[in-house]
Amino acid sequence: MFAGLLETYLIGRPGDASELAAGIFLSVLIPGLVLAALSLKLGRERRAKLLAGALVLLVSSGVVFFVSDPFEQNSISVGNGSVLVSAPSYFSLNVTSTQIARAFVANLSSWNVSVTTRTAGTALGSFRSGYFRLSNGASADLLSTGNTNLVLVLKSGVYVILSPENFQSFLSVFDQNVVNAQA
Repeated sequence: MFAGLLETYLIGRPGDASELAAGIFLSVLIPGLVLAALSLKLGRERRAKLLAGALVLLVSSGVVFFVSDPFEQNSISVGNGSVLVSAPSYFSLNVTSTQIARAFVANLSSWNVSVTTRTAGTALGSFRSGYFRLSNGASADLLSTGNTNLVLVLKSGVYVILSPENFQSFLSVFDQNVVNAQA
């Protein structure tokens, strides 16, 4: 990780995401098996084509399922003067206090800037992980489980929006060791 690690906050995807991914995988697997069984009544050439198509569909859905890894653990680690944000499917970044132009707490449902577009990532309920576009045109890296978030505006203009489940503990450690977030 990085020197001076103080606290790590693990952020799992909501149970719904894992169930959804498993459901999609099974919804491809079961029809594939049914097609394979039904193909036994077809002629040899048609059966080979049908089984090849079913196999391609099954393998491609399996690859998508395991590459997206719905069981990966996201995390936010706070150290002396920096925060490491890890959303393995999308990004891993280490933000130092010198890169932060401004830090504040915002409620995403009432903030004057809204998250408008997911450019690459996951959004399921209040869980968001990945790259997003904001209504002010800025890019944002989000790893959030709720409406109340720590918003970091980097000197580069990129926003980093964070909200682990134990938000108050995270905010306290962040305030003491990285920069003080304006309320």
